[in-house]
Amino acid sequence: MASLPENQLKTLSVLYVEDDEMTRSLVAQLLARWVGQLYLAEDGQQGLYLFTRHRPDMVVTDIQMPVLDGLKMARSIKELDRDTPVIVTTAFNDQAYFLEAIEVGIDRYLAKPIGVDSLLEAISHAGKILLERRELQQFHERAEEDLKITLYLMKRMMRAKGLKDPALRFRVMPAERFSGDLVAAARSHDDSLFVMLADATGHGLPAALSLLPLVRVFYKMVEKGFALPTIVAEMNGVLKDYTPPERFVATLLARVDSPNRTVEVWNGGNPEALFVEEDGTVAERFPSLHPPLGILDAETFDPRTATARWTRPGQLLLCSDGLLEAENNAGEAFGQEGLLQALAAGGPPPFDSVLESVERHLDERPAHDDVSLIAVDCRQPPADESRS
Repeated sequence: MASLPENQLKTLSVLYVEDDEMTRSLVAQLLARWVGQLYLAEDGQQGLYLFTRHRPDMVVTDIQMPVLDGLKMARSIKELDRDTPVIVTTAFNDQAYFLEAIEVGIDRYLAKPIGVDSLLEAISHAGKILLERRELQQFHERAEEDLKITLYLMKRMMRAKGLKDPALRFRVMPAERFSGDLVAAARSHDDSLFVMLADATGHGLPAALSLLPLVRVFYKMVEKGFALPTIVAEMNGVLKDYTPPERFVATLLARVDSPNRTVEVWNGGNPEALFVEEDGTVAERFPSLHPPLGILDAETFDPRTATARWTRPGQLLLCSDGLLEAENNAGEAFGQEGLLQALAAGGPPPFDSVLESVERHLDERPAHDDVSLIAVDCRQPPADESRS
């Protein structure tokens, strides 16, 4: 019994190669009734020419033929397209043929005289595998196209001009194609720089999609001049209302007011933010005092922030937990200790020291989680400095 219904067999094209004219004529009459397109060749050389010209879905061929035998032709076909099914027919029962057929990658071996049922079953079986493979390939192609479009849209949404601010430096190293970490930055009307580091639950596309609601809220509310606690509370409400309960987001928001030399931070579930002076001294710490966004309802959510004033210039450092959890070849995490050691070493600015240290720690090993690092330069601008 055929593995494929007749309507699916009719979608297939078959190349049949046989040097015996009577056999070729009889088998061709049968094949023409089953398949959609049939190509006939009387030797391997002609068969290879027809294959390269028409690229049929599968090949049925004799082995012993003049000019070019079936196995040599099959080898050339498999080199062109290893997924093309090749069914060989032969009147010889020689072990050498079997071994060569296996080495070439022949999909089915039929002994002559060929039975109608066995030939139909072989073609149907090969056709079923071929069509399933095609369907899977088409699914992957559609999924790949969807991913490309989604990635493009996400990049467009997140490429705000605030990320090009001269006071800001950042690096995001995704563990997968889509990062579950999000960096956003924008200037308010009073010239304060607002920065957000959001780390969504999980990895890849699902994590990245759960960050999208935060992007619009962040940029719109900074543009309209809202205070940091109000922005945080609105973000929490949006996530609580529109994302699944298990999809929360560890978020750290900061407002750097350089003219007044102040830093304001709300940290919900991220590693502590550090104010690091230019010599590597950690002058201020902003630990996580709140749960991630999207967990608490409006009545229990606490939007209060922590504020500090700097006396000497430095950098505000923010990182995701993926940076601290980055493992070296021995399975050792970079950790808070590694971060502090990189800062204590001095030398380059804090951002460069930490980034170089974690990259050495990974030693080109891929991280298990998204790794993000942000630095905001904190220094009082000259009195006559203005921004366009």
